[in-house]
Amino acid sequence: MSLVLNGVDTISLADSTKARVRRAAEELGYVPHSGAQALRSGYSGVVLMPSAATALGRIVAAWTTDLEDALNALGLTFVIYGSRGLGPVDAARAWSRLRPVAVLTLGSTPLTPEASEVMRTNGTRALLSTGEHPIEGTHVLVTGQADAGAVAVEHLVDRGRRRIGIVTPRARGLEAMGRERFTRADAVATSRGASTLELPMSYDRESAIATADAALAAGLDGIYAYDDDFALLLLGAFARAGVAVPTDIAVVGTDDLVEGSLASPSLSTVRIAFPPAADVASIVEDIIQGNRESGGITFATPPSMIARESS
Repeated sequence: MSLVLNGVDTISLADSTKARVRRAAEELGYVPHSGAQALRSGYSGVVLMPSAATALGRIVAAWTTDLEDALNALGLTFVIYGSRGLGPVDAARAWSRLRPVAVLTLGSTPLTPEASEVMRTNGTRALLSTGEHPIEGTHVLVTGQADAGAVAVEHLVDRGRRRIGIVTPRARGLEAMGRERFTRADAVATSRGASTLELPMSYDRESAIATADAALAAGLDGIYAYDDDFALLLLGAFARAGVAVPTDIAVVGTDDLVEGSLASPSLSTVRIAFPPAADVASIVEDIIQGNRESGGITFATPPSMIARESS
């Protein structure tokens, strides 16, 4: 029975007999034993992605779904594993309990050399991470996330804005990226003769109103709001205060969410892409099979400005 269900073609059984075996297995709810499959193939087939420290944005969530489909089509099992709050080595030990053949982290937990060694010792063949710089032994997916602020501020300066607020989100898991976007946005503004003001903001109504009031009190004429969700909150706060966007102040977000395109005024935004999910799945398979080195870099399409009515 097991030979039939595992697709072994060397046995001499009639096709009708094989069909009856498969039908009986389906009726009984038979599922192949993962441990036995791992012994036969030499690896588990599990591709593990640690859960993010905060809820995934809709763009990333959609990409993750596409990646799951692409990995499943290759016979690999995609698993999202909760290990929030753990340091790199402790996280690696927790992940290794599932004996994943590959691990893809979206950057929330650094893949340090010590953490990588723990996983490789326990059978992990492929390590992948989003990031901006090469990591030894890890395939890095470069999305240009940190450059979104620079692209937005470049656009605002081109539109004549010289006093620009930059939102840094007060939300678990977003602080590090918020700081990187601020740093690069501030550098662009300085190089173009514009000034910046950091605007810490939580994702709630009260904080949006307070941030809008602070922007007006400081005489700002442009805001990069970190992402479309924060930007849409600010559009609402400005409308509540009777402030005209973009006449009095321009607003730019990131992610190109459909809500932004339908807002009034429609939201200018920075579009960020991930490498195609099918390509990433192929990279994972190639590393597992030994057809590709474990390190390397894959670049996504660079961030691009989508100019609409809000700027």
